[in-house]
Amino acid sequence: RKPENIKNEDVRGMLVENSKDPEKLRTEKLEPHTDGTLCLNGRIWLPCYGDLRTVIMHESYKSKYSIHPGSDKMYQNIKRLYWWPNMKADITTYVSKCLTCAKLKAEHQRPSGLLATPFKALYGRKCRSPICWTKVGEAQLLGPELIQETTEKIIQIKQRMQATHDRQKSYVDLKRKPMKFQIGDRIMLKVSPWKGIVRFGKQGKPNPRYVGPFKVLDKVGIVAYKLELPQELSRVHNTFHVSNLKKCHADEPLAIPLDGLHFDDKLHYMEESIKIMDHEVKRLK
Repeated sequence: RKPENIKNEDVRGMLVENSKDPEKLRTEKLEPHTDGTLCLNGRIWLPCYGDLRTVIMHESYKSKYSIHPGSDKMYQNIKRLYWWPNMKADITTYVSKCLTCAKLKAEHQRPSGLLATPFKALYGRKCRSPICWTKVGEAQLLGPELIQETTEKIIQIKQRMQATHDRQKSYVDLKRKPMKFQIGDRIMLKVSPWKGIVRFGKQGKPNPRYVGPFKVLDKVGIVAYKLELPQELSRVHNTFHVSNLKKCHADEPLAIPLDGLHFDDKLHYMEESIKIMDHEVKRLK
């Protein structure tokens, strides 16, 4: 070993002859062995001499007995025999330069997570916290500015929603024809049965979905009509929306009779079973 190699490397005063205070008590110090090598707690100190440390790392990394260990495993193997300053950092750098491991070894580290675009790149300004401070510790409240900006955003959102609504309406109006009736027309009225009624077998006849026809007495507004209702529907208000009406094209004076049907004020009627056609017994496994 050459003295210049020892003095050129910072061994943090572990060499007595290089220390400014030779009498200082040291917990870690380099001790010479009988063969002339310097050791730290039984580990041989490798001086910064040529490629000596690189040769040791090469033999430990590409040996047939080690087969390309990782940086942590390689450090645990080498530190039992050798020591030099920043040894772990040098081993990590050496392992990271291995092309074979870079191509073949799988990544065992925890993934960093999904990358997110910075807030400023998306919206052109810094993200404000709920307390509305521009910077941490700054006592300037952005109340008026935030209110004005929020109001402008709300107006813009409403305008875009209205434009979308109008565009959808124009698409629907292309295929939808307005329902218009004249006074004196014969109209069918839509009714619906009570929900949740259990049906037993097949009914003798289909349940009615429209009753009537009824005569149109007057037009109320743009989309409502007043009908002439019989005594059986006296509890029902005689003005209906156009969506509940359908023009009757039949020639019969009464297409669907109201005999046996009892309606409430919402044009609901109760379904009743006529006859049980069949039954079946099921056993649970």
